[in-house]
Amino acid sequence: VAAALPDITDSVIIDGFGAGVPTLVGLPDVGSAEAYTPTIEIDGRSTTNADGLRLTAGTSTIRGLSITGFDQSGIEIAGGTGHTIAGNYLGINSGLGFQPEDVAGWWTGDNTTNDFGGTNNGTLMNGATYAPGKVGTAFSFDGVDDILTIAHSASLNATTAVSLSAWVKPTLASGNTFKTIITK
Repeated sequence: VAAALPDITDSVIIDGFGAGVPTLVGLPDVGSAEAYTPTIEIDGRSTTNADGLRLTAGTSTIRGLSITGFDQSGIEIAGGTGHTIAGNYLGINSGLGFQPEDVAGWWTGDNTTNDFGGTNNGTLMNGATYAPGKVGTAFSFDGVDDILTIAHSASLNATTAVSLSAWVKPTLASGNTFKTIITK
């Protein structure tokens, strides 16, 4: 996209999944990322001061889109009511999951400690292993001392704003004890 897209001013259905994927408000857990990989990508890296999609009226359904590279909102709801926004990839693309030049590191836990965003491969320590995850395989930690370590690298130093994310599924409640998810 070379310029900001026009506002969506009427009710629309934009379905990037197409036929065969259930039309639910939420998406069921089927254990496969491929089942819900968007087929439509809107890349806003060539725009300035733009939103991906801007809903200003109506009741719309937006699902199965990959909206990346915009410097404002991926989807902005500026008006209307009862919109359904589900199963979209916002800020990441549907192929690799991100633009490699935009991330410092990405560790999937998919039976490897390799860094898919760079060269900062990790090492499982103290009995950490793999287990079935939300999509594919995930890291499995015992909550006591298991860790994934990544050696210091200047490429992992935050020089400006930074975003960190992790999908976490705790299996044991431990009162008011909080566990570290990410640290540097």
